[in-house]
Amino acid sequence: MSTLSSLPPSLRISVGLADIKVSKNPAVLLCSLPLGACLGIILYEPRLKMGGLLHSLLPSSKTDPIRAAKCPAMFIDSGLDAMLRKLMELGAAKENLHTYVVGGAQILDDATVFNIGRKNYEFFVNLINNTGLSIHGEDVGGNVNRSVSIDLGSGEVFIKQTGQNGLKTLCKR
Repeated sequence: MSTLSSLPPSLRISVGLADIKVSKNPAVLLCSLPLGACLGIILYEPRLKMGGLLHSLLPSSKTDPIRAAKCPAMFIDSGLDAMLRKLMELGAAKENLHTYVVGGAQILDDATVFNIGRKNYEFFVNLINNTGLSIHGEDVGGNVNRSVSIDLGSGEVFIKQTGQNGLKTLCKR
C-alpha cells in the first residue's frame, strides 16, 4: 500500500487552486491543496493507470466566459471538460473512467446564506449525470477542509482532513 510519505517528492504532483493536472505515469501521486468549498474531482482510468485531478472553485463557466476561456479549471463545467479532453488525448476511454469527488465544505458561511460548497457539489452531480460518467466515491460537505490524492499506480484515493492525523482511504483497489 502506498502512503503519501512513502513516495519520493519528485513523483508527487501538486494541483493548485483552479488547476488541472493529468498523467499517464503510474508512479505519480496527484495531490490537491486543501479544498474547502472547492471541489477536487478525479478521473481515473484503471486499465491504463492514468488519471487527472481538477481543483475547481465555482460551478458554472457561464457566469464568466472570459475568465473560463483563460482558466477553465476555475469552473467545474469547463474544468471537467478540459480534464476529460486531456485524458482522452492520452488514450483514456471515457467508458472506463472512474470519478471521485471531494470537498464542497461549508467553511466560511455559518449562516448558510451562500454555501458555495453545496452549490458546487449539486452542480457537479447534475453535470456528471449528463456526461455518461458516474461517481465511484465521494467525501463532500461538512465544515472541514480536506485534500485529496490519487496514486495512479494503485488507483487508491486518499483523503486528508485538516487537523486530523493520518489518511482516510476513499478507494482501495
